[in-house]
This record gives sequence, structure tokens and C-alpha cells, in this order.
Amino acid sequence: MDAYEVRETDADYEGLVRTERERPTPADDEVVVRIRACSLNYRDLAIASSELAYPGADPPVVP
Repeated sequence: MDAYEVRETDADYEGLVRTERERPTPADDEVVVRIRACSLNYRDLAIASSELAYPGADPPVVP
């Protein structure tokens, strides 16, 4: 599946990359939801440019 990852934070968003990730396998009490389209919002870009911290996670992270 496609995902955007923040691999490193910088002002010009070079650390924000589109990547291929393995499809998750749900546990017995979980479901996987198909998302056909989504967007990066202001918060995602603020995390990618280091204006906003992403608490509890070190890159790479999926915002």
C-alpha cells in the first residue's frame, strides 16, 4: 500500500516521501479499512517541517 512517511524533518519537506508499505494483517479483534483517497493537511506538513513535534515517535513515521 502507498503511504507518506516523514523520514526526517526539514523546512523544504525533502524528508516527506511517498513509499510502499506492507498491508497490515488485522488481529482477531481488528479490521483493516480501505482508504481510496486522503490528503496531507497543515498538521502533517508542520510535523514534516519540524514546526510541530510528533510526540512519542522517531522518524520514519506516517503522519
